Amino acid sequence: MSLSTSINKRLLPYLLLAPALVVYVTFSLIPLAGVFRLSLYRTNFIKTSWVGLGNYAKLLTDEKFLGSLLNSFLYVILTVPLSAALSVLVALLIYNTSEKWQNFAKVAVYIPGFVGAIILSSVWLWIWNTDAGIVNNLIGKTVPWFTNRWLSIIPIVISSVMSGWGHSLIIHNAVLKGVSKESIDAAQIDGANWVQIKMKILLPQLYKAIVLLSLLGVAGTFQMFYWIEFMAPYDYAGTLMWRMYKTAFSFSKYGRGSAYAVVLMVIILIVAMIQRKMMTRREK
Repeated sequence: MSLSTSINKRLLPYLLLAPALVVYVTFSLIPLAGVFRLSLYRTNFIKTSWVGLGNYAKLLTDEKFLGSLLNSFLYVILTVPLSAALSVLVALLIYNTSEKWQNFAKVAVYIPGFVGAIILSSVWLWIWNTDAGIVNNLIGKTVPWFTNRWLSIIPIVISSVMSGWGHSLIIHNAVLKGVSKESIDAAQIDGANWVQIKMKILLPQLYKAIVLLSLLGVAGTFQMFYWIEFMAPYDYAGTLMWRMYKTAFSFSKYGRGSAYAVVLMVIILIVAMIQRKMMTRREK
C-alpha cells in the first residue's frame, strides 16, 4: 500500500464528516458562542455597554428569574413523570391486544401531535374557561383557573401531557415488539399471568426508552413557551424560556435575555450528563 493511499484512507472519515461539522459549527456552535458573548453586555442593539457577569449577578436577586426557575422545575417534575407513566401504562395495556386495536390506540393518541401548539393551547384554554369551560361544568364548581401559580400550572401540565404523549406511546410499543416471543411463551408455560409478564419481563425492557424520552421531555419542558403564552402569559406561570423571550424581545434587554438562555442551556446540559450516567450504569 502506497503512502498516498494510506493518507487518503485516514483522511476519508474526516472528509465525510466535514459537511456535518461545517453545518454544526455554523448554525450551532457559533450562535451559542454569540449568545454567551451577548450575555456579558447590557444592550438593546442601540446602546451597548460591557457588564461582564453583571447580568448573571442580577439574576440571583431577580424575583422574576427565581420564580420562572421554580416554575420550570415544577413543570418538569409534574409533566415528565406523568407523561412517562401514562405512555408506559397504555403501552403495556395494549401489548396483548390485536394489531388492529394497537394501531387504533397509537393513531388516536398521536393525532393531537399533528396540530400546532397554538391551536391546541387555544382549544384547551376554552376547556378550562372559568365561566363556560367543560372542566368546571364537570366538577360542578366555578374554579378561577389561571389566576395564580398553581391554578395555572396544573391545567397547563394536564393540557400539554394529554396533547403530547402520543410519540412516547409509539416508541414504547415499538420497543415491546422487539421482545422475543419465546420469553413470553416460556413465562406462560411456567404459570405467569399477563400482569406478571408485563411487570417482570416487558417493563424492564422499556428502561432505556423511558430514560431517553424523559431526557427529551425535560429539555422540551424547560423550553415550554406556547402553552404559557396562550393560556397563562403571567409571571407566576412563566418558565425560563418564556421569561427569556419576554426579557429579550418584549423589553429589548437582549443581554439579560441571553443570560437566561445560557442558564437554560447549562441546566439542560446537566440533565443530559445525568441521563448518560444513568444509561451507562444500567448497561454495567
